Amino acid sequence: MIKLGEAKLTIVTSEDVVNSNETSDFPVEDKTVITENTQANPVEISIGGMCKGEDAFETLKLLRKYTDTGEIINYSGRNTLSNCIIQSLSTNHGADIKSGFKFNIGIKQVFVAQLQESNIDFNIINPQQVNSVKNLGKTNVKEIKESEEPYVPFGTPSYRELGDFIQEKLELQISPQITKKWREVDKFYTDKRTKINQAAWNEMAAGIAPGVR
Repeated sequence: MIKLGEAKLTIVTSEDVVNSNETSDFPVEDKTVITENTQANPVEISIGGMCKGEDAFETLKLLRKYTDTGEIINYSGRNTLSNCIIQSLSTNHGADIKSGFKFNIGIKQVFVAQLQESNIDFNIINPQQVNSVKNLGKTNVKEIKESEEPYVPFGTPSYRELGDFIQEKLELQISPQITKKWREVDKFYTDKRTKINQAAWNEMAAGIAPGVR
């Protein structure tokens, strides 16, 4: 008995089997074609025949159901094909067949991926494996504001205080000429170790960096 799923096919007159491959081809410079890979296409079978008798109408309803739902079925005839669907169904209801019909059915093999469930044991996750939050303390950022007026030491300055003061002023308004003059003055007062009073110091500082008071 020839069966397609649960449908019984009374007579099968032809089975046309199609096996094909799909290839990836690329042309090269010498006008030849290189095949990179090959993949087998699903097997297809075209079935021709007829159904007649008291069960012909029930068979037709079952074939239409398989076609509409895409249900996966098996075919068993001169050729066999498992995991297939009805891709096309055409019927002929002529006067030459009493209580029956002719058919042409196209079936195609399909491959369906199956989902697999996995159970995860959340008890294996130990919360203690995570480091606790630690207090690293606070870092106070102290805002330093630049003084609007330059610092001027009072009293008779020492040579080092004089040098530091002049160097600070030169960093604010530095130029090659001022730097050279400062080096000459610093060398002079360092060698002589001469003490100067407040008035002389102010006069000298104003001469080196004009505008400094």
